[in-house]
Amino acid sequence: MSVATIEPPIEWVAHVTERDLEQELGRHAFARGLDYFRAGHVRNVVAAGDGRTIIAAVKGSQGRSYATCLRLEWPEDPGAISPATGMTWTTECTCPLQVDCKHVVAVFLEMRARLEQAETAPRTGTRGADERSPARRKPAGPPAWEALLTPTVEAVAASSAAPSGTPLALLVSVGKASEPVASRYARGPAGSPRLGRRLQLRPLAPGAKGGWVRTGAGWQELEYAYRHTHRPDHRDAVLAFRRVESTGPYGYFYSGSQMLDADHLGPRLWRLLDDALAAGVAVVSGQKGQFPVRLLPDPVPVVVDLTRSADGIEARPSVTVPGVQGPVTLVGEPPHGLLVETADGLVLARLAETLDPGLARLVADGEPLCIPAEDVDRFLTRFCPALQRRATLGSSDGTVEIPQVRAPRLALDVRFERGHRARLHWCFRYAVGDRSLDVPLVRPERAPAPPMPSGPYSLPSAPGPGPAAGRGGPLTTTGADGIPVL
Repeated sequence: MSVATIEPPIEWVAHVTERDLEQELGRHAFARGLDYFRAGHVRNVVAAGDGRTIIAAVKGSQGRSYATCLRLEWPEDPGAISPATGMTWTTECTCPLQVDCKHVVAVFLEMRARLEQAETAPRTGTRGADERSPARRKPAGPPAWEALLTPTVEAVAASSAAPSGTPLALLVSVGKASEPVASRYARGPAGSPRLGRRLQLRPLAPGAKGGWVRTGAGWQELEYAYRHTHRPDHRDAVLAFRRVESTGPYGYFYSGSQMLDADHLGPRLWRLLDDALAAGVAVVSGQKGQFPVRLLPDPVPVVVDLTRSADGIEARPSVTVPGVQGPVTLVGEPPHGLLVETADGLVLARLAETLDPGLARLVADGEPLCIPAEDVDRFLTRFCPALQRRATLGSSDGTVEIPQVRAPRLALDVRFERGHRARLHWCFRYAVGDRSLDVPLVRPERAPAPPMPSGPYSLPSAPGPGPAAGRGGPLTTTGADGIPVL
């Protein structure tokens, strides 16, 4: 199918140069994509959305096919692209990397090649010999519906086939408690969730005598080896950990270490582990990978138990892994998961909410937090609503009634001053139990309202000025200008 048969036109692709692709997607992705392009792996190209969207099927490892999408986000008119204006484009792919992969490079190069071929093709009104002869005429591409559904059919067929290649495993290690680890949190007493112990990851390969070994399964070997004998789905799922790390703040630093620090992945660690297990990668622990790692399917909440005494309220946090005995260690900084070391291996679980530094310190200390009697009302109305967004609050002895926070309402506070002046202040009003809590739209100390123009402020028609009038800050009216508000 020549580019002339692709409707609508997709000339915007020509503005993305090979140097752009190498800089945006990386040298390795560009080199692999170039190989795929030269091997003719791009098929079933479809353009949509006035040429702003291009979808193609790219043949990947072991015959699997991935649906790859290129999309021009800006400008809306592809014809308006120029070196002065530039453009913005995004990509998607059904491969494990999902974006900015070698399949994207292959599609870009294929489309550029087809554009160049169309520009050099004869533009005379007569047809060549190939066009006159039906036997030599290049067959037309498939219908649009078939091109869109073909990758799905091929993916199902590939997934049904028996996997080929050497399997991989992912070793999960826990740094020793004696190792110095920089952390903003203190170590709690015995029995409390501990911080400062980090997860480390590395790939493993099957040993000649069974079990798992480190030989032949280093990060660099999986990434850059000329010939790969490992299962493609395992290799993609394992390398996704390294590639996600490369997109973070630590991605610019090269390290020869084969241990990948899970802290560099943040909460994305849990999605990557889910994908690895779904691909059939064995996630193991132990010096030789002899123990399994169990990942709990459901998030674990932090529970804060509130009990009342003569001195005030005690808030005692706890984190419990269902059905697992042993000390709990928080994972991440700030913490987003936890682990339990047992005699049979590791148990991992994600937290229902990532903990901010204050709550993480409270959980790590393991000691009850005492709120004096004179501060109880302020604690219940101002602090409990925020805690309920990060933890599950309860009262084991029923001595504390947990305030129920209802949906906020927009409120206007009007204060009358001398000289027929009225000062207006917008806020959100939360009903917390039988009390109310006003939260200003803009905190003056952080984002002060801009200065108002001189002279009486001209108010819009009733019902009066809205929150946008003063950007949430105080607003002053004078004389008859305040009548529409009242």
